[in-house]
Amino acid sequence: MKLSDKRTLEAFAAVLPDSRWQPAAIAAHLLRVRNAKDKTVVIQSLAETLKISKKYAGELLASSAKNGVLADLPQRVRVGSAENAVTKLFPAAVTERHFQDLLERLVSQNAEISYTDVRSSRNYADFIIQSRQGVGRIPVNVKNAGTPFRQAEKFVGITSDDCVPIPTYKAIGAIESEKNLLYAISRDHDLPETIGTILKNYMSNEEKIVWVAINAFKGKYARDGEDDFVYTLISKYWRVIKGQTVNRDFRLISAKRAIAIMKDSPKRTPALSMGGWGTGAAAEVNVHISILNETMSWDEFSRRINRGIGSVTRIINKTSLVRVPTPTL
Repeated sequence: MKLSDKRTLEAFAAVLPDSRWQPAAIAAHLLRVRNAKDKTVVIQSLAETLKISKKYAGELLASSAKNGVLADLPQRVRVGSAENAVTKLFPAAVTERHFQDLLERLVSQNAEISYTDVRSSRNYADFIIQSRQGVGRIPVNVKNAGTPFRQAEKFVGITSDDCVPIPTYKAIGAIESEKNLLYAISRDHDLPETIGTILKNYMSNEEKIVWVAINAFKGKYARDGEDDFVYTLISKYWRVIKGQTVNRDFRLISAKRAIAIMKDSPKRTPALSMGGWGTGAAAEVNVHISILNETMSWDEFSRRINRGIGSVTRIINKTSLVRVPTPTL
């Protein structure tokens, strides 16, 4: 799709009117400046939105009015699927929305607990489950295991359909700041393709224009633009997405247990136990866990947490004494 200046400006204004992603913010302010009695007020507003100088904000508006809102943006460098919104951002956000529906049901049935959506913090947790009395909290990181590890049995001793990876750097970092962090894992290998088909059939022309721009350009606060776009479309089309995506059972495992498995069974982390373990995506250090034997079902988790936050945090922190021989040399 070819991006024309006029259509792109109108698309950003329609789809991302409040986003601080650079081209969206500029588009919104260009429309404002047309009817503004005092253009300096609009320039000041853009400067505050993008956290830039007033002089530079004026230059950006002038340049964008002449050359288009995408003219001054760096192009996005694509690396595998890492910067593809279909294969990365949408499946993650859809999985989070399915999990949020479960949380809504959970708190509606238990007046003692509530939850907080903390995804905007972009930290280790997506949601915090907490006691309404302020005693106890359980951070949760929601994960969609969308890509099967075909050779899992060969490399880590777990069958492919029972194996999911946990990035070790995230787990280690998490337990330093959020000792009770849980991973809520859903496996749906068809999710990226399903979402891609839904969006292709339902997106408006304006949304398609923004979609192309997001996948082609970066610019200041690009991550905000990605999140704004993804969450806006999921909210708008949730009824369709929910009806066509499978809400698979969520399985839970603590970051502490994932790290304990890595230490106890080094083979589960090929990047640590095998020389020359690949490049690119394969070079990520993951500990591989068994869904069947090492995670808890959502139903079991719900039963436990209904007895109190402490009934869950106790088993997260419960350990068994194991003697590990230490060489003297």
